[in-house]
Amino acid sequence: SYRPYRKPNDTPLYIHKRSNHPPNIIKNLPQMIGNRLSSISSSESIFDQAKGEYEEALKASGHNAELKFETSDQQKTGVRRKRRRNRKIIWFNPPFNLAVATDIGRKFFA
Repeated sequence: SYRPYRKPNDTPLYIHKRSNHPPNIIKNLPQMIGNRLSSISSSESIFDQAKGEYEEALKASGHNAELKFETSDQQKTGVRRKRRRNRKIIWFNPPFNLAVATDIGRKFFA
């Protein structure tokens, strides 16, 4: 059996819910942590032993989520297909900032 490992005296720290990060990252953070814990826990009982500190860290960061164990079958929802990339496209991805009110990409290319 295997379980999540953390160094002694290490406490998890996550981005705050009101931080200046893209909304999809903030929204999916609890789910990502739950998936990671589920994948490195061999059973639900081991997951339940480890999830307490992670839930406390999420609550300290303003998130109110309960972590749930998912088996590896539940994590693999879709069938992977081979990517077909068109490498001749150059994308402009401006840095994310909540203070920006205009759509910079639209203004840039208009």
